[in-house]
Amino acid sequence: MRYKLFISAAGKGTRMAGLDAINKSLLPINYEAVISKIIDKYPKNLEIVVALGHEKEVVKNFIKIRHSDRKIKFVFVKNFFGIGSGPGYTLYQCRRYLQCPFIYSACDTIVTENVPAPKFNWIGISKVKNTERYLIIEKKKSDNSYILFDKKSINEIYGKKFNIKFKILNLIILYPLFISIIFKVNIYDNIRLFLFIIPFFGIVSSISFLYLIKKFKINIFSKIQIFFLVFLFLIFAIRFFAITPYHYAYVNYMFPKLINANNKFEFDYWAISFKEIVNDLDKVFKKEEIKKIKFSFCGGDPKALNFQLNKDFGVNKIYRPENADYIIMTNRASFKIGNKKTCFTKYPGKNILEVSRQKLIFSVLRKLD
Repeated sequence: MRYKLFISAAGKGTRMAGLDAINKSLLPINYEAVISKIIDKYPKNLEIVVALGHEKEVVKNFIKIRHSDRKIKFVFVKNFFGIGSGPGYTLYQCRRYLQCPFIYSACDTIVTENVPAPKFNWIGISKVKNTERYLIIEKKKSDNSYILFDKKSINEIYGKKFNIKFKILNLIILYPLFISIIFKVNIYDNIRLFLFIIPFFGIVSSISFLYLIKKFKINIFSKIQIFFLVFLFLIFAIRFFAITPYHYAYVNYMFPKLINANNKFEFDYWAISFKEIVNDLDKVFKKEEIKKIKFSFCGGDPKALNFQLNKDFGVNKIYRPENADYIIMTNRASFKIGNKKTCFTKYPGKNILEVSRQKLIFSVLRKLD
């Protein structure tokens, strides 16, 4: 079969301990240049493509003299050192002359065995201890593809004891959650008791997402996961913007319809929706009437509510519920274990005004029974 030999001899060989002034392909082994030992392993009639960069004229002239009986094509690679350089870039620059089966050989790779023709895709490897000096190959079990790491340590590739660290991060997240479930901890004010684990959630999710991006091109399972994550993000964004400006009250899709989450959780912890209630009072009452109404509250800060009422309508007093006509409230929950009552269930009556998004109620103005 027709095939070619490709020899990459463009790099500087910066790890040769002061010998990088010459191209490493010309270094002698038993009085013979390395590149000559490589070329001599292949049939005389085999066409050879050699990529040149560092000391290109010296290497070219040597090969032309030493192997004058060979058919050799020389390709000059401009970017043979620094950012963007490397075996992949060099191969890409020579692609025009490699539109057929070929064998890739670095200019410092000596093989003692007979090299088989490329009748199928194969890669020759050797086990090493010090990975920083070599091109490292990782075979993926999922699809039998390969990942190449050029002159990196195992720690650079995978991180030092990465699996252990990742498990510890997950344990930090799960431990307090399990403890709260086992000992039936009274959970109040939403996730206040678990705020410290949010940074760890961010770290774990970021590492996982970067891993999926890295594997995107070589792993179909990673592609499926990323598309699934994009879908989840889109439906999250739809709900997130639907409850503007009460984003801190986000409810996930365990409740497909937000209306079904009413009275299940405390939503407007900050009682920001009180302002919207006060602003809408003149839609149901005359301003003269508002000044005479006895308002009470449940949930939120009474001082903030009193400030807003006084600022908009001159109301300067908040009454206790038993002495009030109307009550402005969120669905604030009880701190007592086993007590399922919220402000909404504690003070029955008719809702006059509601602040809601997609029928999820944040606060109400209720006429007390």
